Amino acid sequence: MRQSIAIEFYSRDDIRAEITRACEGREVAVRLQGGIFGKRPEMISFPKEVESFSRQGATSFHISQERWHDPLKLSSDMSKPQLDKLRTGWDFVIDIDCPWFDYSTMAAEVVIEALKFHGVIPAIKFSGNRGWHIAVPFEAFPKKLGKRDVAKLFPEASTAMISYLRDFIEERLREKIIEKEKDMKVILEKTGKKKADVLKEGKLDVIKLIDLDLALGASRHLIRAPYSLHETAGLVSITIRIEDLEKFDKDWAKPENVKEINDAFFNGRYTTAGSATQLLVQALDWQEIQKEPEIKREIIQIEGKIPKENFPPSIKKILAGVADGRKRGLFILMNFLKCVNWDWRSIEDEILDWNNRNAPPLKMGYVQSQLNWHRRNPKKVPPPNYSNELYWKDTGFYTPDSTEQKLKNPLGYFRRRKW
Repeated sequence: MRQSIAIEFYSRDDIRAEITRACEGREVAVRLQGGIFGKRPEMISFPKEVESFSRQGATSFHISQERWHDPLKLSSDMSKPQLDKLRTGWDFVIDIDCPWFDYSTMAAEVVIEALKFHGVIPAIKFSGNRGWHIAVPFEAFPKKLGKRDVAKLFPEASTAMISYLRDFIEERLREKIIEKEKDMKVILEKTGKKKADVLKEGKLDVIKLIDLDLALGASRHLIRAPYSLHETAGLVSITIRIEDLEKFDKDWAKPENVKEINDAFFNGRYTTAGSATQLLVQALDWQEIQKEPEIKREIIQIEGKIPKENFPPSIKKILAGVADGRKRGLFILMNFLKCVNWDWRSIEDEILDWNNRNAPPLKMGYVQSQLNWHRRNPKKVPPPNYSNELYWKDTGFYTPDSTEQKLKNPLGYFRRRKW
């Protein structure tokens, strides 16, 4: 890319203003001609600095997902406690970078669908080449999780959500790719991979197939700033509306075609405070469950459909209908009923009856969207552990008998209790 193109583009008032807005409170790295980066840490505080850097050879601007009191105080030899003290927050970012852009887009669609399922409305921008960046601003997360300061839960919280979402979307993404391509031969010819390389337990391994890497979890990791150029592709990393994702055309990202600015990326003004609490809590809980093989074994050991009369008291408490914590109750019930081998028709009927017992009921559109997702995703995920206070004690759902008091998870009830 000729430097004259970068200078002309970064001389635009609207482009300079948006890049400067996105850089506020973040570490910045400037990429120069030849692919080398300038010094780190760097900051951009004024729009004229964007143009000035371009005239000094800058081709693109890269920014941290972490927010800092003073980015210029960062150094490579800082310990985690030192970084935690300097960090004011962090945005959750999912980086989808796949060699096949249509697969990248399908993955982005499924990730956004999954985030919406958890009550989160993200922002999305084109990476500038072959993928997408999806972001949930820090304002969507709680400031505290119990006694823990969420600003200090980086990168572990981000890593947990990435791992959780990878597992959560796998079935849906597999379904979407197979529905599009119809034939395994088409997939193999397109990707140049061998059949043995893309199967896992007889199923298409979509994560491996498209090298899907959702990771952006390391401290001080950078991503291309919104409305920064991409040197190789010559395109702009533009922010788009979610509803435009399916019809996106890379021509939109040609510098000469970028006419309007969408400032939604890394912008807490467009989010609902605390809306990502459920996502964060579920991801951290899911991560803990992965470390507890006995809970996974509980699922395998449960044979046949368990009748309601044999459910743990805390599950019965939810089934009786609730006034507070209805969404959390629905999440517990959906996962629990799948794990105790209820067929889909029975689950759907029970959930609809349960919602009518709530005071007031959840909106039918929300309940139906949850049912639709679970119907398409047969994977059995254990309900939250009893140690997860947000789901059990804070809601008043936890009303254990002497057996349930000894358990980590509701699924252990059937092994301990004899009828």
